Formats: sequence, C-alpha cells, structure tokens
Amino acid sequence: MGGVTTLGSEPRTNIARLNADGTLDSGFNPGANSTVFSLATQTDGKILVAGLFTKLCGQPRSRIARLNADGTLDSGFNPDPGGDYPGVYALALQADGKILVGGSFSTLGGQARSNIGRLNNTEPATQSLTYDGSTITWLRGGTSPEVWRTTFETSTDNVTWLDLGSGRRIADGWELTNVSITTGTTIRARGFATGGQDNGSAWFVESTLLVAQQAPPVVLTSDGSFGIISQRFGFSVSGVPGQVIAVEASADLFHWLPLQTNTVGSSPFYFGDPDWSLMPRRFYRARLKQ
Repeated sequence: MGGVTTLGSEPRTNIARLNADGTLDSGFNPGANSTVFSLATQTDGKILVAGLFTKLCGQPRSRIARLNADGTLDSGFNPDPGGDYPGVYALALQADGKILVGGSFSTLGGQARSNIGRLNNTEPATQSLTYDGSTITWLRGGTSPEVWRTTFETSTDNVTWLDLGSGRRIADGWELTNVSITTGTTIRARGFATGGQDNGSAWFVESTLLVAQQAPPVVLTSDGSFGIISQRFGFSVSGVPGQVIAVEASADLFHWLPLQTNTVGSSPFYFGDPDWSLMPRRFYRARLKQ
C-alpha cells in the first residue's frame, strides 16, 4: 500500500502482499497506477482498495475497486466516484458488510455525495456464535470485515464482563476451547479490524449469545430401531443439532463406561452395542458431553 515501487527486491506498483513469513507473495500483483491510501479485507478474501489510481490490474477503475483473493479485479464492483479532483482516502467495513467511503468526491455510485458516503455490498455478511458446552465457535463469512484478533468474555448482567481469553483461528472463523459457562450467562465475542486513511484506524465488531438451558438427549423407544437388530442391541438418540452426546453403559448404575460419542446432525443417530449379550445385565444412558 502507498507509493511502493519495489518490495522484496521485486517490482510492485503501489500495492503488494506478503506471505505470513514476510516473503513476497509472487502471485499477487494487481498494480495500481497511482497511490493507494486504504485497504479493507472481507472474510471471503476479497480486498477493497482506495486511493488516487485510475487503473488497477490494467483495467480502468476510478479511485476505488475490489480485488478477488488471488489479486484479480472483481469486475462486479465499480462505484466510480466522481468530481473535479476525485480521490478516496479512507475505507471501513461495517459489521453488516456495508462500506464507508471517505475522500474528495461529489458523486458515488452514480448518486450525489459530498466527500463521504456508504455503499451497499454485493453479497451478505454472515456470522454465527455458538457454544456446545465446552467450545465457543464464532464463524464469520461473506462480506463481513476480516478481523486480526478476537477476544471472548462472559457476563451475568451485561454490565460487568469477565475475560475468557483470545480466540484461535479455525477454518471460516475463530474458537475458544475448554470453556465452562453456566446457563443464563451471556457470551460476547469481539473481533478487531483496521481501516481508515493509511489503515491508521482501528475498531471492533461484536456478537453476543445467551447460554440457554440445553435440552437433554432422548432415547427413542418407539421408532422401530429400539431392540435387537443384526445381533446387536441398539436404539436411536435424538437431540439438538450441534450437541455432542455420549452413550454410556453400566452394570450397576454407578460406574459408567463410554461407548460412543456423536455430534447431533439434522436427524437422530443410531447406537448399536455388539457386546450386549456378554453381560448378565447392562443399563444404557445418553448424556450431553461437557
């Protein structure tokens, strides 16, 4: 970003990208024909670019454009700010994917706007915050602003917040593991992003989740699967999608042996015990795994 002409001893014109280890990303070379002042990255990998350029990737673009994740031009995005001496100096992505634009212009997206405006994005911003009894997962996608770090907190009154720790990157989002949270507690996830002129501004986006009482799993006794099938005693278990359920067995209702663990999907799962006939008696239970 800026007035770059070389990076990593390789020619680059006003915009370049480094790999995580600091080496030059040789496959990313969009080439802006004038200064780039601001960048904003979406969670789908697309990159908003703003500055004084009139060409990007060798194609006409006036002061604002969007790149695909591989550095090629996104042909479906062209707000084309206008004016006597147009320039876009600052960008910011809102949590809902809308794009704040600041600079020197009198029109934006074909409408009259004086130096500041907001653009609707071309795709929705998506996110979901879930808790399965031990892991908080915050999935973020689409045109949501990409964040560079996350924190997780809890509160019983939405006033005083207890820090749980920083999130770890996973595919499509962030997570925090080995967390025990009581019913009636609110979880807050915050992600920190950058933007503005020269990307010198910072802000956060957040999402909250009230941890409700989880419905217990149910052993189905009348769906046709309960009983001996193919030399196994078995049954189906239903639960809320996403719940992690352990099926356990006991001979005395005191000591329990875990036999199978499943994550509930859109339909019940089946459990079958091949060793049932070896036991003089055996009790079974299905419980939420914490």
